[in-house]
Amino acid sequence: RTQKMSNDNTKAFEATLREQLEAPYIHFEHPPAFHGIRMGHGPVDLFSTKYVNRFAHDIQANVNGQQVGHDELKKRLLSVQKHYDTSAHYTSSQGENGSVVTVIEWKKNDQPFKLTATAQLGNGHQVQNLKL
Repeated sequence: RTQKMSNDNTKAFEATLREQLEAPYIHFEHPPAFHGIRMGHGPVDLFSTKYVNRFAHDIQANVNGQQVGHDELKKRLLSVQKHYDTSAHYTSSQGENGSVVTVIEWKKNDQPFKLTATAQLGNGHQVQNLKL
């Protein structure tokens, strides 16, 4: 049973990262208006929706040795997304103390990128603790 849960967590974390980095981010500083009238809802921001659902609000995150909170982590992931390529190769494994580790490698404009992410997942595979 422990092996199955570990394997499920590893797959879930890999899927979370892939889907998060591939989700479109749509943000308007000032919503557009037509003759001063707001015309209904705009497009859905999938990046933010997925982020809120998959990363705990009280997440403990460490990015390049710096502790960051929920909002700052989102900004950092958006920064990674700017360089991300959907042809990225993912390698995932079980880490220490029940953690999961995913290494993502890709090239963009002939420049290689590598991101190593280690996480602890909670209920529903929500990311509780993350190190990038």
